[in-house]
Amino acid sequence: MTRTFFAAEAVLLAAREEIPLARSADRALLREVMESNRQVRRVGSNLNQITMRFHTSEECPPELGRCLERVAAGLAQLEALAVRLDEVIDHR
Repeated sequence: MTRTFFAAEAVLLAAREEIPLARSADRALLREVMESNRQVRRVGSNLNQITMRFHTSEECPPELGRCLERVAAGLAQLEALAVRLDEVIDHR
């Protein structure tokens, strides 16, 4: 499902009042998901640039280690966020 389709579905459901309005805690969690998504895209872009440099020079760029650390930290953050989302869904 594309983000555009998801957004359209959410708007239609809200307009039909088939879903309850989001609580402020839900909105905060949604903001966190959106920020995590943005960070993952940025790291992915950096990793793609590093990979391209590696393929053209055949030398390991010095920033690769830092980028991989950011990937690991981002994955840990996403895992914690997934657990919180699962808890929110289970309590509904």
